[in-house]
Amino acid sequence: MINKKEIIQLKTNFTKIPNKLIQDKSISPNAIIVYIYLASQNESWDTSLEDIANHTSISYRTTQRAVKVLKAKGWLNTERIPYQSKLLYELKSNPVWYLHLKQKIKKLLLKH
Repeated sequence: MINKKEIIQLKTNFTKIPNKLIQDKSISPNAIIVYIYLASQNESWDTSLEDIANHTSISYRTTQRAVKVLKAKGWLNTERIPYQSKLLYELKSNPVWYLHLKQKIKKLLLKH
């Protein structure tokens, strides 16, 4: 029999992943795994590519590629922590606005 504490855990201890990400054929399964792993962490959490690779059982180089694709597609932003080899990761649940803004900025920079 499941107790009350276990029921509360079932309602709160899970990760939601955007369907758009899962259905995006240009995103590799490894990139989705990296996104899921990052989404499962606390908001104030920081890490390194090596930590992500170790926890997901994906090679370091494949993890690098996955992060690069997620950033290029607007699913992820990173910010380097000064004087450390770690990054802060900011996940996006709907990257359309971000990509649109990025394209506008690129066009403006090319004009000047």
